[in-house]
Amino acid sequence: MINCEGQAAVDHYRDRLTSDGGKAAACGWLKDRYGLCWQVIPAEVFEMLADADRDRAARAHSAVMQMVKLDLAQIRRAACGETIGRGGPCHGQRVRQLGRSVTMTA
Repeated sequence: MINCEGQAAVDHYRDRLTSDGGKAAACGWLKDRYGLCWQVIPAEVFEMLADADRDRAARAHSAVMQMVKLDLAQIRRAACGETIGRGGPCHGQRVRQLGRSVTMTA
């Protein structure tokens, strides 16, 4: 498992490990060219999955389960109950991101 600080790190590791014959699979999993399996996942996802608001955690989990490459922004929006591509309960709201506060935008 590779815990990443943010989307840029997810993209970097995923791209590097799937180049030269690697293959992406569901939920951030991939197989590198040597046949080793990795899950490339933003560390913030673990915080969302452990959220005390179990509905929020379930929405985050459901989003992760539908993805091949994990998209942190989409997982955040899903956790808040937004339909991807539309404003929703988190739009303009400050939410926690790895101990920092960020403002959600569309």
